[in-house]
This record gives sequence, structure tokens and C-alpha cells, in this order.
Amino acid sequence: MELETYISQNCPWSKLPLSMKLTLGNREREYNTKVYQYSIKNQLRCKGNLVRMVVKNEKSYYYAILNHSKSNLLLFPYHLQDVIVKGLRETPFLYYQSMLEKIMKEDRSYDALPNFTAADCLRVLGIGRNQYIELMNNSRTLRNTFFRKNLKELLPNKPVESVHLEPWWLISTGHIYEEDVRGCNEAERSTIDTLIDFGPQRACDLDSRIIRRLYIRGLIYIDILVDGDDYIVVPPLEGFVMNRVLGDNFENLLYKIFVSIDEHTTVSELSTILQIDLKLVKHAVATYIRLGFAYRKGKEVDMSAVHSSWLIGDHVSMNNIASNNKLDSPLGSSISDIWSSEVNDSILSTETNHVVENSALVLHTPTGDNYTKRIGLLFDSNLTAFLMMGNLSVGLKTHAVTMFEVGKLTDECLDNLLTELDKVDSSLSLDSETQRYFDSALTLRNTLLALRNNAQLRVGCDSNSAVGLDLLRCESLQSLDRASCARVLERSYNVLISLAPLNNDIRPISSCSPPHLGPAISECHSVWFKLYIYNILGSGPPCLLVPRGRFINSLPQIFYQYFYVLLTSWKLDPVVVATGNLLIVLNDSLMHSAVLIQGYSSVPSCSNPTLRYISFPFSNSSADTPVRRYPQLTQLGNKLDLISNCGYITLLNTKRSAVSSSNNRENVINKLDNAVINSCSINDDTSEFLIFDVTFGIPIFDVTLNRNVCDSIIANQLCSSENAQTLLKSNRELSLRLLSFVDSWAALEPPDYSVRLPTQPLLFHEGKIQSINDAAIMWF
Repeated sequence: MELETYISQNCPWSKLPLSMKLTLGNREREYNTKVYQYSIKNQLRCKGNLVRMVVKNEKSYYYAILNHSKSNLLLFPYHLQDVIVKGLRETPFLYYQSMLEKIMKEDRSYDALPNFTAADCLRVLGIGRNQYIELMNNSRTLRNTFFRKNLKELLPNKPVESVHLEPWWLISTGHIYEEDVRGCNEAERSTIDTLIDFGPQRACDLDSRIIRRLYIRGLIYIDILVDGDDYIVVPPLEGFVMNRVLGDNFENLLYKIFVSIDEHTTVSELSTILQIDLKLVKHAVATYIRLGFAYRKGKEVDMSAVHSSWLIGDHVSMNNIASNNKLDSPLGSSISDIWSSEVNDSILSTETNHVVENSALVLHTPTGDNYTKRIGLLFDSNLTAFLMMGNLSVGLKTHAVTMFEVGKLTDECLDNLLTELDKVDSSLSLDSETQRYFDSALTLRNTLLALRNNAQLRVGCDSNSAVGLDLLRCESLQSLDRASCARVLERSYNVLISLAPLNNDIRPISSCSPPHLGPAISECHSVWFKLYIYNILGSGPPCLLVPRGRFINSLPQIFYQYFYVLLTSWKLDPVVVATGNLLIVLNDSLMHSAVLIQGYSSVPSCSNPTLRYISFPFSNSSADTPVRRYPQLTQLGNKLDLISNCGYITLLNTKRSAVSSSNNRENVINKLDNAVINSCSINDDTSEFLIFDVTFGIPIFDVTLNRNVCDSIIANQLCSSENAQTLLKSNRELSLRLLSFVDSWAALEPPDYSVRLPTQPLLFHEGKIQSINDAAIMWF
């Protein structure tokens, strides 16, 4: 990785540090090979990069890029169009035609195509999942017949005919032979002569019908030049092809910019925030525009000064669509809506600087000056899965795909999301699993309505101005390095609020500025936090934390009184296990991760004990408050700050079953629907309840509990700048105490900043935690 850094900085062999030379055996030829491989993998231009000193034949080098890209199913290298299309006569159509022919010969499924490559194939060839399946069926049929047909003959012989063009895109000539010109009519030849004599031209200065005909024949290609002061809008993705993630450098860059970009940040500002070269950011943004996943905002072409052909037919600019905050997807039902074109990053700008922008035709509209920081609502992939899997609404899936793939849904799109959430019918009688999908949709709607543009909610230093809200996916933010993530959040948000519960396999966002209503650090979202709570309270269910790789040959005696235990593998959601099967499941899990075992239910044939969920900050509006009903909460409030943060406390009664017990289900999260009771029953024996867990954030599994937490946030003004100072102090104190506790029992901090693992078996029993050896486990 360090060697690639030197290559990316165009460091020649003579200036390479001695330590790097020694790793290469002090052989310059080995270094040249690494440079060549790196350049091909990253589709680097020969001119202006170190590879120019290595390759002897540029043409063979660019052929090698094409072959590597096809073999690895990468996007067409649009930033090299002036070389590949003009020099090698390899158009995007021929590139994807050859790619599909290859994977069809190998009998691979459509899912083999990465997401962005599949989207571009649909845009260029008009071949999506259904069309590909039909082609594969036809090819298999032909293989079994006497008359065998070439696979290439089954594929389209020309690009999709209906082409979407934007007036500001640039048109350039491709590789044109004399025979190609002889096949053109007079108007087409005149257009070609104009492009040859005067260089690239804006699409709006040419006849749009001629541009389409020349594009279909592969005689021209299209560049999309993105300026540093452009504002880019990413609307909801309709029909995004969700196949697989390839993991190449450019795809990773596309996803990083997806979650970071917004219509109030210019391309140059985004480059500075992410500390990524401006050329790469422009290239990525142009790719979004080409695929139809984004459009430029704030610059519109004066249609009175364009060629007359643009005034007839369907020439609707995406910039005009911007006023509706809606973008027709390139993957929609109509092929006429799925074409957009290519990228020319600023690497090419030196070669096209003779193209003069007619300033009279471009209207600049500043959009970022009056921007107000918003609320960032953090969610995980579970929420998007619920919205997609629940068959709640057709339109809701579009927003769920955007939340998952882009990693955010901005405030401008939330009106449409709320409209779709309003269509969810809460009166249906459903099974518990499906009911959880509906509850998640309803609680998300209620949360957005409570926090978004609420004049009663003070956000930051604002006293009475309504503030917008963006939805942010934690996993997408974690694709950024820590410094870049902090800069993105600091620039756009006044406060962050986590939804709960989050997946155990993700690292919660830790942020001091903006303040975060949620887990202070990753350890607050781990089994360590449970043990820490039990330790400071001297109360809790019996627990055993076993490091990975251990083998337990006898069930610890402290679990003999329980018919069911809760087993939590490291970074996985907990499952309920019958005590009779515990040893088998436990030892199998210990082969892969550390495991926490907790006593859960001492009721025979009932894996669903009584749980109570108490929201905090506590409400003082009623004399019969949860604190008075459950004295354990008073003790907890003395140890943890339950005033400046929000969330819910889980109380467990292992001796009683839940009010509505259903079939034995393994996943505890699925039980919350049946077990949740937010109000305290008069007949409760509160002495039987133990504090089981404390979760920070806004719950989304129960409507009543969700409403209680949202009301507490507003009533206690948790988003205000005054509370932010208190929250920062309490989070710091909690983090230091928790980390000190973890230091006593855990291994050294891993390099990936994940939660540290235990180094020895730990037992919590009779109000204290202690380290034990393997032989002593069975005696407790």
C-alpha cells in the first residue's frame, strides 16, 4: 500500500526511498512492473503519469487497460475517450458488447456484473436483468441445436436509439474513416467537418437529430465537463441495479462521494473536505451525471439561443427537472430516459481548453450562501432492509435503495418519502415478523415528523427557526476515513441522532462536533457496556464472557436454573438458546468469535421472558413515573447521564413470561414486538426486574416508545447548544470510565479501531465481575 502511494505521486526509481528499494530486491525492473500493473488497474492516462517512463508502446498499453477492464467487469474508461474511442475505435457500445459476450460464454449470471457496470450496460445496450436471462436461455437453446449461432449475433448490433442529451454536454469526433463519411448525408458531413475544424462543440449548438444519428453509428463521443463551482444534486435512485460491489478503487471513490455530496456543496469544496484530488472528484461526479444518478444545479442554458432542433421533440433538461427535486432514472421503463453520456475530467481540460464557453448562455445561481446546518439522523442497513422487504409501498423501495446505495437521503427528498410512508396501513393484522417491518416504517415516519422542521425544537444556537433533516447510513459514513467523516459531518450538521438499536456488526459514529445523541463510543454499543453497567450497579443477570478459541466441556452451574440463555457472539445479534443445546451452540460459536452468555428465562418452555422498556430522559408529568415504580432506575441515573442524552432502558424479569408468548424464535430483536410494554403495570413486582441493557438513540421497533423518546428530545431541548456542552462533558466522562473498565480485561486496541476482544474468561455473578480459568467455569 505504501508502494502504491509513491507510484501515485509519480516518484521515479531514483527518488524512491532506500527502504522501498530493498522491498523490491533493489531491482528497478521490479519497480517498473509494479508501476505498469498499478497504472492499468487504475486506468491511468499515459501522459502525465509515471507509466509514461515505463511503456514503450502507448497503443499496447491502452489495449492492456481495455483487456484488464473487460476481464474485471469495470466501467468503461470514459476519461480516456480521446485515446480509446478516437485512437483505438473502441466505443462504450463495443466495450460492453464484448464484455457481455464473454460472461455469457462463461455461463455466468447477471449478478456477476458490478452495480455501476450493470447500470451502464443497461444505458448503452438496453440489456437489464430480464433481457440478460432471456439471452442466456436463447444461447443455451442454440447450443443444443445443429445450427449453432455466434453469441455476438444474439446481442444488439447498435446502441439504444433513443438518446438523452443535455445542451451543455460536449460533442467530439471519434475514429472516422472515409467510408464512414461517404455513408453520411450532407448535413451529417457538415457537422463532422465542424467538429474536425473547430474542435469539440456544445450539444446545444448542433442539430440534436444529427448528433443522435452519429452517436448510434459510433462516429462521435460525448464529454461531460464538470466545473469546480458546480453544485450537484443526487435525487432518489429509481431502478438502481443492485448486483454486487466490486471493490475497485474507482467504485470505492464513487460510494465515498455518494454519501458526502449534497446540493449545497460545490465540487471543489467536496474535494477539499474529502482531501481527494479534484480531478478524481470531477471524474466521479461526471460518472453520476452520465448514468443519470445526478444532475447539475444552478446553471441553466438559455434555450432561446440554442439550435432550433432543441425546441422540438422531447428535449427536457435535467436542470429544469431540478425545480421539482425529482430525476427520472436512467433505468426507468422508457429507454428514452436511460441515456446519458460521458465523462471528461480535468485531465482532458488542457486538451479541450480551446472550447470557449459562451457566458451569455449560462446563468449562475448561487445556492450555498444561505445554507443552514441540519439534523443528521443515523440509521443502519437493517432499516433499509425492512423498508425493502416489507412490501409496504412500491415507491418506498426507491427511497430504501437510495438510502442503502447512496448512503443518505437529503431533506429535499423527505417530502416524497413521507408521502410514501403515509401509504403504509397500520390497521392490518400481521404476523410478528411482518409487523416489525410496518412498525419500522411507522416509527420512521413519526420520527421525521417530530424532528424535521419543528420550530419547537431548538437546534444548535437557533432559538425558533425550523431546521431540516438528512438521513445518513452509518456503514456508508464508515467507508470514509475518520478525518474526512468528521469534516463532512461538521460542515453540514448541527447535531447527530442515532436510531436504535443498531446492528452489532457496525461501529457507531463517534462525534464531539457536531454533538451526538447516541452511543458515545463504540464500546457503548458492545457487550462490554452491559458488563460495565452490571459492574457499577452490582446487579444484573449472571453472565459469562468467553474468549475466542476456548472449549467449554461442561455447563456452568450458574445457568442450571435457566431454561433459556441469551448468547451473543462478537459483532452479531443475540440469539436465544435452550440450555440443553447450549454447549453445542457455544463451542461452535467460540471457533469464530468471543461469546457472551446471559441467563435469560427460568420459565419452562418459554424463551420469551417479560421485558420492560423505559424511555429517557424521564418524564415528570405524571406522579407515577418509571423512576418511582422501578427504584433500580434511580441507582442507574446516579451512575449514568440519563438527562442530556436519549434512549431507552431494558428491564428483564427472568421469572415471568411475556404477556403474549409466541413460537420460539431465535433472534431477540424479533421478540421486541411481543415483549415491549412501555407503561408500568400496577401488578408488577418491581423487585423481580433487573436492568438488562441501556441503549442510546431513538428506538424504531415500537411506536409508543418511539413517541416517548421524541417527545423527551423536544421537551428537554436535547439538540440545543446548551445541552451540547453538557452532553460533551458526560460523554467524555462515560467514555473514560468505560475504556478504563475495558482496559482491565481486554486485549490491546486493534489497528482497525474495532471493539477490543477479551483475553480471559470473565464471570459476572452475585454483583461482581471476576476473571476465572477454564477449569473453574463449571463450578460457578
